[in-house]
Amino acid sequence: ETSIAMMAIGASQAPDKTVAALGSPVDGWSFKKVEQYALNYLIYTQQSNGGWGYHHGEMWSDNSNTGYAVLGLMYSQNKFGLTIPENVTNGLNNWIDYIQCDENGGSGYESPCNWVNILKTGNLLYEMAIVGDTSDSIRAMAAISYIENHWNDANWDPGWMGPGWVEWQWPEFQTTYTMMKGFESMDIKEINVSGTNIDWYSVVSTAIVNSQNADGSWNYTSWGDELLSTEWALLTLEKTVEKPVVDVS
Repeated sequence: ETSIAMMAIGASQAPDKTVAALGSPVDGWSFKKVEQYALNYLIYTQQSNGGWGYHHGEMWSDNSNTGYAVLGLMYSQNKFGLTIPENVTNGLNNWIDYIQCDENGGSGYESPCNWVNILKTGNLLYEMAIVGDTSDSIRAMAAISYIENHWNDANWDPGWMGPGWVEWQWPEFQTTYTMMKGFESMDIKEINVSGTNIDWYSVVSTAIVNSQNADGSWNYTSWGDELLSTEWALLTLEKTVEKPVVDVS
């Protein structure tokens, strides 16, 4: 929740705007000060293995929560010019090495080869981009191959299309969002599925648009109700992500 709030604050692009909320601990603070304190919280709650979990104080990391934490990092850096300490990105790099399953290239949940799917592998690609990997790096290519190998899976886990793709004809929208983040962060326009090059965004966006309800919403999925699904669907269609600025000096 902290990282998602950081995205909203950063997206305001108004670092000098003042919070006006009587009774709030941050009443009178600038947006930039709020963002800095939130960044401090993320820095403080990064686990020793480089990932993030659900709550402060627990010895737990997983690559679902970590995928959201790094969004907060990127918005604070790109929108407000805040500094992400080197030890944070070094820790994230260690987490990437740990959580990627060597057997198939995908991302596990809290351990490398446990509950591997496209959703968390999209997060993995975005995390790789943050620490300087490109689509040509060995571990990124392994992650991309995992997504290619499961692209046509007719399920929401580990795939993205949906159970049966006939009875429930809509995608798993959090998965399309995380996949978009990973591909966009590495400027990947096409993937190769069974020997055929595919414009992944054309396929995904068509599936999302075709599954929109008459009232403008999108249906529930494994990880969210209609409201969350609609948010993830729209974020995917925006096809944009805060790309890391890598210091190559």
